[in-house]
Amino acid sequence: MCPAGGLLAHRRPHALHTKHQPGGRAEPLPEIKPYESFVYNAYDLRSPFLPSSRGSGAGLGVRPDQKRNREFLERYSPELAKPIPLAIPALTDGKIFL
Repeated sequence: MCPAGGLLAHRRPHALHTKHQPGGRAEPLPEIKPYESFVYNAYDLRSPFLPSSRGSGAGLGVRPDQKRNREFLERYSPELAKPIPLAIPALTDGKIFL
């Protein structure tokens, strides 16, 4: 059952007042840059994500610098790193909020 005049009858005077006001000016749309195509020419080169073949000689000259200054975490062995469980706060009623 709807009240007399409908559910939004109390909003009608505001809508009429707003319609009679002058409209604003919209900003122009931004300039659209044309798409620049790209031709991939390195399809026949070795993938950097795959190991090099043994006979190619690739990778022989690339070695870690043993004389460089070590970063702080390099002092520790990766085997010492253990996952730490994440503590999730819960309210007294048992509901968990993230």
